[in-house]
Amino acid sequence: MTIIDDSKPSNTFDLQQLKTAWTLYGAEAKGESAHNAKLIVNTAYLEISGNKVVINVENFVQQRQLVELRDEITLYLREKLNNYAIQIDSVLKKEIKGDKTAFTSQEKFILLSKENPALLQLKEILQLEAGH
Repeated sequence: MTIIDDSKPSNTFDLQQLKTAWTLYGAEAKGESAHNAKLIVNTAYLEISGNKVVINVENFVQQRQLVELRDEITLYLREKLNNYAIQIDSVLKKEIKGDKTAFTSQEKFILLSKENPALLQLKEILQLEAGH
């Protein structure tokens, strides 16, 4: 749960300012979470609605990683944008513009079978279970 401090500034910001701060966060990330932070920064799609920042991620793995980084990201964006009322929410989006990255074996199989439908026939003929 994130607490909003009314005594601190709440400057307005636009999507371009948010994207700049977001990119800086990825570039400056250090420690154990740096790899995950950079991956999310490079693949997520951002939206804003007032002080609410919605981070659209591609899959459950990224969503779980984002939950772990939420406090760190919130603090960083609040300081960089000088808006301490920022709230962060994550949404799992199946259709994000750009290239998709498959992480689980099930996601990889689905992505490959879209490119090559013969994989589905082969899976049925050989009675295989993909993604387990």
